[in-house]
Amino acid sequence: MFHKTTSWITFDKALQSVSVYKTFIAEKPSAAEIKICGLGFFELYLNGNRVGNDLFTPAWTDYCSFDKSTLTYPSQDETSHRAYYLKYNLQNALVKGNNTLCVVLGNGFYRQTRRVAEGRLVYSEQLRLIFELSYTDGGRRFVVSSDPSCLYSANFIKENNIFYGEKHDYENRLPDYVHIPENARFCEKTEDYPYLMEEQTCPPDCITDIFPCTQVLKKGGMRIFRVPEEISGRAVIRAGKGNVRVTYFGELGADGMPDYNSAGADQIQEDEFIAPPSGALLFPRFTWHAFRYFSVEGNCDVLRAEVIRTNVRRTVEFHCSSPVLNWLFNAYCRTQTNNFHGSVPSDCPHRERLGYTGDGQLAAETAMLFFDADKLYRKWIDDILDCQDKKSGHIQHTAPFYGGGGGPGGWGCAVVVVPYRHYCRYGDAAVLKKSFPNMRKWVESMRGFCENGLVVREYAGGWCLGEWCTPDKPVLPESFVNTYYLIKSLSYMKEICGVLNEDFTPYGALMRESLAAFERAFYDEKNGSFCGGAQGADAFALSLGLGDARTRENLIGKYDKLGAFDTGMFGTEVLCGVLASLNEYELLFKLLASEKYPSFGYEMAAGATTIWEDWKGEGSHDHPMFGASAKYLVTVFAGIDDTKNGVIVAPKTVKGINGLFCSLQSKRGLISVRYEKRGTKICFELESEQNAVFEYGGETHGFSGRFYAEYPINVG
Repeated sequence: MFHKTTSWITFDKALQSVSVYKTFIAEKPSAAEIKICGLGFFELYLNGNRVGNDLFTPAWTDYCSFDKSTLTYPSQDETSHRAYYLKYNLQNALVKGNNTLCVVLGNGFYRQTRRVAEGRLVYSEQLRLIFELSYTDGGRRFVVSSDPSCLYSANFIKENNIFYGEKHDYENRLPDYVHIPENARFCEKTEDYPYLMEEQTCPPDCITDIFPCTQVLKKGGMRIFRVPEEISGRAVIRAGKGNVRVTYFGELGADGMPDYNSAGADQIQEDEFIAPPSGALLFPRFTWHAFRYFSVEGNCDVLRAEVIRTNVRRTVEFHCSSPVLNWLFNAYCRTQTNNFHGSVPSDCPHRERLGYTGDGQLAAETAMLFFDADKLYRKWIDDILDCQDKKSGHIQHTAPFYGGGGGPGGWGCAVVVVPYRHYCRYGDAAVLKKSFPNMRKWVESMRGFCENGLVVREYAGGWCLGEWCTPDKPVLPESFVNTYYLIKSLSYMKEICGVLNEDFTPYGALMRESLAAFERAFYDEKNGSFCGGAQGADAFALSLGLGDARTRENLIGKYDKLGAFDTGMFGTEVLCGVLASLNEYELLFKLLASEKYPSFGYEMAAGATTIWEDWKGEGSHDHPMFGASAKYLVTVFAGIDDTKNGVIVAPKTVKGINGLFCSLQSKRGLISVRYEKRGTKICFELESEQNAVFEYGGETHGFSGRFYAEYPINVG
């Protein structure tokens, strides 16, 4: 991987950021390439020019073991660790004569000394770097490597924290990627990296969009600006001499002043700059912020807001006559991409920024449908496998593991659900094969949490959460939800065993035992409901094939009367899925399009541009988990299915949608459906780049290319 003369180097641990320099002479340089890894994040420059446009590299992983005694959630699990190196082609970047390589390092997730919400999370007290630049000069190959001869110095970045922000001092030190400071010191050789190290193949973070900023308030020396929607990224300003402060937040309070609650009032996102007399372009280097508003103090001009996220392409377009469904589609897309960083689908892009496995497994299917996220989820699956305890098989509640809690079922099941969803979308059985041993270990860990077939606990001192983020306090027993996800995961494993030609027999008895225990503990024979029908309980049961006609009637009757959700993060997705499976499309539409609290329409009416963590909007305003139900806009109302038996387009038309357009750029090519109600007819215009089947009104038509059909409105 790296030449034996190449070594890891480190620096004064008192410095939160350093610039590392290496000079060399080339006479007739031609082909050149560099392999590099910096822990935490790095920026690479050659002869003063930035190499690449990626940010926050390398992608975040569970880098190495660290002291877990400070964690607020107890864990002594022995997990796996890895780090990524990146390759850059330096063709035509080298010059004849002197060449200067400069690497700017910052903390990233590797060294977070300030945050206390989940504990003090410090993988190392010192930043680390390794690189190897190889080039051809006059027909000979030369290698320039990291070693103790490299020089380093402090730079303009005085503080940088992924959760809080940065402090830059340009008064005495402007960015300089060519000239080595006189006070530069030699680097120190440090021990080799003892864990898995491999080339980064997942997509990097980068600037994906630019938004204008509108000033909405000026009070004293403070100006407040707004961007059109909640974003993840940074403001870019140009400042003259003096101090400048930029503070980010999600909303304005009733008094028109900053409201920090949704992003964490005890964790203010803020950047401070000391600008030089000549002025400078200012923005943070090693963190992003999540915001719709930001304030500036000091002598500066606000230029723009830059959206930063993992670079994945959206594959779905959708709009229809329902304003709420349109809002749900757009809000989910914004929320999910705001939470793609380091190829990790996080729970929120500000307060926690963690790859919570519960949130992530819920949204995985929708995210893989809406985005070209194959490589992103391959990487996150590795994170999930890495976070598993090598001894017990327990799955941590965040991946990469960074503290935080959840439950053994709804969170831990990510080790089964996410690889399964990846296979269903992208069809690569190799991902299942790699993950299957970890799935088996997790099932065995769940056996240890069971009593008489029910999942009733987690390890000592750990959380055992069930449903979460309900409108009111969760009332479903934790054992109900955790056992549900054990059973559901075993049903997926049965399919996986079929794909991999593995024996499901060792797990069949547990599945049958848990199903029987679930029904015995939670079913009321008198009324045919589970847990009194509370918070979608009947939907959970029906999803497992339990219950009877009364259970279905109770579920449908309840939510038809309620006209809104009473479910949490798990129940909402389960409820919508069951209604779709029961062909209750009108009721599914009624709930998704409702403007009655609690609903997505309620969030839309409140002015939200992203999906909230809870129905009341008291937590984060940028959480993707509830957006999992957005997939039904594509799979039900547009009726596009390209996952199993070729391309099928079977739209489910409902009274509340008068017109709809949806397109999907899938592995089978572009598929689109458009329909419109015109008088007494409904007219369809379809297109597929591959052979497809159209199903509607009891008829089936094969087509390729463009297809047109019309039916009486009452047929569908």
